[in-house]
Amino acid sequence: MGVFDGIKDSPQRDIRAEGQTIAIKIEKTSPSTARISWSIPIPFAGCRIDELVYNGIVVTLDTSPTSIQKSPVNGTVYTADPTADSNLHAGDKITTSLVVFAAYDDKTTTFVDISGLSPNVAYYASGYAVDNVLRYHTEGVHSYSLPYGNAKEDSIGGYQDVQINGAIGTDPTGLIAATTYTFKLNADGTEYTIAIDGTLSPTYDDLVNQLNKQINLIGNPPQSNGYPNAGSFYYKTSSKELFQWDGQTHNLIPVINWDTDPRVPATGSYWYDTTNSLLFKQNSGWQPTTVIEFSKDPTLPSCDDFWFTGTSVNRWTGTVWTPYNLLSQTVDPSIPPVMSCPFYWYNEDALVLNSWNDDTLVLFQKL
Repeated sequence: MGVFDGIKDSPQRDIRAEGQTIAIKIEKTSPSTARISWSIPIPFAGCRIDELVYNGIVVTLDTSPTSIQKSPVNGTVYTADPTADSNLHAGDKITTSLVVFAAYDDKTTTFVDISGLSPNVAYYASGYAVDNVLRYHTEGVHSYSLPYGNAKEDSIGGYQDVQINGAIGTDPTGLIAATTYTFKLNADGTEYTIAIDGTLSPTYDDLVNQLNKQINLIGNPPQSNGYPNAGSFYYKTSSKELFQWDGQTHNLIPVINWDTDPRVPATGSYWYDTTNSLLFKQNSGWQPTTVIEFSKDPTLPSCDDFWFTGTSVNRWTGTVWTPYNLLSQTVDPSIPPVMSCPFYWYNEDALVLNSWNDDTLVLFQKL
């Protein structure tokens, strides 16, 4: 399996596929404190954080390497306490492992600070991803390499802190510049030879960094100036969206969803110009096409729908179109008519004579 190969999983155990992409490490911040940090996993299906099956993580701490027996049990909610002192720890324990962090419905937290560490004691941190129905990534990920033997998956790489007893990071190493020093390391029964340039390791901090760098390069992982697979594309068929990977994020980019070359549209195809609200049909070029704008299917009218032919109005009765009274004139028929002066009107009901006023354009009572 390559470094950037996908990992398949059964549908009900997608949490395992995501959980094993997490990287976890533990770093001392003082003789009695440490920070355990981890990465948010890569979504098993999709690219956005809201597409993660991952819904949180349980982190354990132990003074001995873990085993399957120390893994969280599906369906169980754990209580955490961020202390490494087993006598003061108030959270849950899984055999000998202390639950120092437990988060559910939390896809953003990436570290926890631990207190109560004892000097000159090795601590082993493990993380177990959990989904929203309390199913755990049983094998977990660890801050150290761990062969499981006959367990469900192979060894999983982890971060390792290299420390030199009796020295602090800023102390000079005494290594001579431009001189290459050879270190032999044994991991899982395999011996590795690492070469360190004295020029790059004037202090113990620099030496540890160089050792960690060379350890990470064991196995000859891909090396380049840019991110792996940067520029590759991902098409999400469910939403018909196209994304481009920049090495860290899938970025949404515009895409024309068409089964033929959009520069050579098929005869009879349509294009709707959303800017100008115009419809065109392809026939030796884009030809304007009449558009019927109606809130429903115009071939299925309902009662009180009206149809205007251009010269007459018809009303749908439920079975047929019947002619409807139409006032066709340039002046709004609701506006009072304009009379020529002199004009009189006698109201027979009120027995009042009215006269037209050219200035106000209304009839007013005359007598």
